[in-house]
Amino acid sequence: MFQQPQVRPIARIQNNALTLRKAASQHGSQTSGTSVSRSQRQRASLRRVMEIRLTRPLQAAWHTGALIVVFLAALIIGFVLCLNFMALSNDSIATDFTQTRIGRRAVIRMVEGIRQMAYGSAINSNIEYQAGVATVRTNYNAMVATVLPILNRLEAANFAKTPHFRLYNRIVVNATRIDYVPIMVSPTELSTIVLQAGALALGYTANGTLTPLVANTVSEFSFLFENLFGILAASKELPVTGIRAYNQIGAEVSMYLIIIMVVSLLALFAVGLIVYFRVTLAYFRRESQVHGLLLGIHTKIASGLVTNMDEEIESFREIIQEDEAQELDHSLIDLTNGGSGVGSADAISGDAGVPTSGGGSFGGKGSRSSAAAKATGRQQKFVTPLLACVIGIGAIVVALFTVTLSSLQVEVDLQRLLDVSDRRYYANAMRVTGREAVAGPLAGFVQTESLIQNLRTYLVEADEIHQRLLKDPTGLSIQVPELTALPRNCTLPTSCNFVPENPAIGFTRTLASLPFNIEFTRLLDTGRYFVDQLLDVNARQTIRTSEAFMHWQLMEAISLDIEDRCRELEIGAQARLIARLAIARSWIMVTFVLLIVASVAAFAYFVLLGVNTLKREAAGLVLLLHMVPTSAFKDMPELAHFLETGGLTLMT
Repeated sequence: MFQQPQVRPIARIQNNALTLRKAASQHGSQTSGTSVSRSQRQRASLRRVMEIRLTRPLQAAWHTGALIVVFLAALIIGFVLCLNFMALSNDSIATDFTQTRIGRRAVIRMVEGIRQMAYGSAINSNIEYQAGVATVRTNYNAMVATVLPILNRLEAANFAKTPHFRLYNRIVVNATRIDYVPIMVSPTELSTIVLQAGALALGYTANGTLTPLVANTVSEFSFLFENLFGILAASKELPVTGIRAYNQIGAEVSMYLIIIMVVSLLALFAVGLIVYFRVTLAYFRRESQVHGLLLGIHTKIASGLVTNMDEEIESFREIIQEDEAQELDHSLIDLTNGGSGVGSADAISGDAGVPTSGGGSFGGKGSRSSAAAKATGRQQKFVTPLLACVIGIGAIVVALFTVTLSSLQVEVDLQRLLDVSDRRYYANAMRVTGREAVAGPLAGFVQTESLIQNLRTYLVEADEIHQRLLKDPTGLSIQVPELTALPRNCTLPTSCNFVPENPAIGFTRTLASLPFNIEFTRLLDTGRYFVDQLLDVNARQTIRTSEAFMHWQLMEAISLDIEDRCRELEIGAQARLIARLAIARSWIMVTFVLLIVASVAAFAYFVLLGVNTLKREAAGLVLLLHMVPTSAFKDMPELAHFLETGGLTLMT
């Protein structure tokens, strides 16, 4: 009973001793653990540094963002410019060019109407006089409402290149002296002068009030009479004003598009060069250094590493139950013949042709050459899609701007439209000149010599245009044959009624139903015959009672019908041109969307798949290096130095 109290203190002491010993052991474990933890943190830090250095070239992929922004910005600017010019083309063709043609017709028709009023007074024909009044009123309203504002805008935009014509103002000095002052006027200025004369003529609507004497004494009317052929020649340039303005804008837009195309292609080429040299080649160059270190690992150590790695990968697959771990398996090293990763120890020791004895080396000559070949194959796996993307996107860019630039080349189509309008111009000019001839030898009408000269000129120039259009292999006869080469349907009561049928002079529905090309040829033949009748010295005195007057009436009827058919032909050709521009615009929009999608998809594919895949492979390589036991470093000083410096040699 007495010893028990002594045992308990001993036990307590022993327990305390044990407790103190345990505490001492625990204290010693904390010190050792701190050292190990510090070493682990240092190794982890070096591992991160090594991984950063290995993957630093991959970070340069984001440096291409500025160039990609420039590339996309150039494409967007070019696309917007294309759409705006397409809209401008539609507006120019459908509005400006149309109104300039209407303006030319209105100018000629107003001059014709005023001269027809004087002609009706001279022959005492109320029908002719009121027909002239109606012609002046209709074309005056058209000029004031729509045409003149557009003519002023077009001329103001390109006044320096607008041709000017020399006409003359008559100055009455006194009763016995008359002078002429030359003036230079543009087609638009001339249109304004004619418009003023038309406004004045509308004050002479009563039959016979605008006589040849009035037409020869009132300055506004005498200007038209004395400059008749100069006015006709100047009015011919009105549609050219619209074409000239359109061509100038088209040339500027084409220059801008070419610049934008060059900038976009240069940006794309720069992106390809940066990605190829600064990203892929630079990364694989650093990766090859790591491969060289791994190839120097002893065979037995490498076999153990692969075995451990296989076990880790299998455990990792079981945890995440996904196939992504396979990428880690393939990201280690291209050392075997069976794939891009380290698949098994057998593959390392046997398949690569490396001896497995203790003194053997993991990096034999066959193994190194095989690894180099596979590294080149992996490099091509990334480089080939890159080059394909650059070439493909560049081809789409070239296609986009080529389609756009080709769609801007509408000069040929506009010239065809202008030729159609010129045929109408010559039909009108022949009619105006012919009316001066059949007025007889009355004062206030053009002399016979001038009439013959100008009629011959109109016939020759009209025939040149007509023959050019007939021989055009892709011209209007092919594009709109129903309006040029095929007969017109005049069987309906409401068709072919622009000019009343007059069998007495030979103008019937049969003649009106002829194809346009044939009817225009008929107009030229009739005009030649009519001019031949003016060659006699006394022709002006007897022309109204001769057979030539019937030819004049037939020429007048055909020219009026040609004018109506030219209007239909212009509308058809213009609609075809606008439709072609609409198709080109659709193709441009589709190509642009395809280009943007392809560019974004290529960049996303490169960054998300290519760069990220290489980063994961780099992480696998770094992990494999740090799995090498420290006991093996004495035989591999280069690897030891590489690990201790965190891959410092990668920066060289």
